[in-house]
Amino acid sequence: MINDSVDEAVHDEPVIDERRLRVSKNGTVTLSALHRRFKLYVGSNHAGEQVIVAVAAADVTARSCDGHVLAEYQLDPNRSYLKRINAYS
Repeated sequence: MINDSVDEAVHDEPVIDERRLRVSKNGTVTLSALHRRFKLYVGSNHAGEQVIVAVAAADVTARSCDGHVLAEYQLDPNRSYLKRINAYS
């Protein structure tokens, strides 16, 4: 069950894909989307944890397994490293 405090970060677009990924030692996860690989910085304080990465069109949201939104991203096919639009952790 997702925490009510994350409702403000939920997008209107339907979730196309949702994956569980493990955060690396340097705080990133690698997401394959749009026939490319993207590095998303979640935060080194989450190293070793599993996160849920939801893709809705070009919007990406990283959540902890208990539902807290950690960060939001915008997919850009011209970049392989995506900066956080919003960080919540």
